[in-house]
Amino acid sequence: MWEISSFLQLFGFLRAMSFGGVFCLCYDILRAIRRVIKHSDLTVFFEDLIYFIIISPVTFCLLLALTNGELRAYIFAALTLGFVLTRITLSVLVLKVYVFFFSLAARIFSAANRGFYRVFDFLYAKFTAVGEFLRKIIKKIPKSIKKLLKKR
Repeated sequence: MWEISSFLQLFGFLRAMSFGGVFCLCYDILRAIRRVIKHSDLTVFFEDLIYFIIISPVTFCLLLALTNGELRAYIFAALTLGFVLTRITLSVLVLKVYVFFFSLAARIFSAANRGFYRVFDFLYAKFTAVGEFLRKIIKKIPKSIKKLLKKR
């Protein structure tokens, strides 16, 4: 006989809400990166599009796991509710933490990048000096060879 268990539906609803919260926290990563590194509107559009392309199959797999592939409106409501509740409550704190760590990583990367360029500039100056020295020597070689040939 066909039975619909209220407990299983409630459990599925709560799991879908938690997935909605996880989706919001994943989107907060994009928001934090946008706060640390300024993006154009077109870049934001493509980032959101890629986010949607990644989240859609995950949501589809979630529907397969929770409802055996049946479309249930309460699952979509739970996903939306979990996203919104996380955005209102937890997202504020998590976004600050993400921004802190991403800005720290950006500063470390920037310092490493500056150090790399300093080393590169130093080596470039040394190689340029050696190249100039060799160019002067090579320039003198034909004259020296002519002098040696004239002596014979």
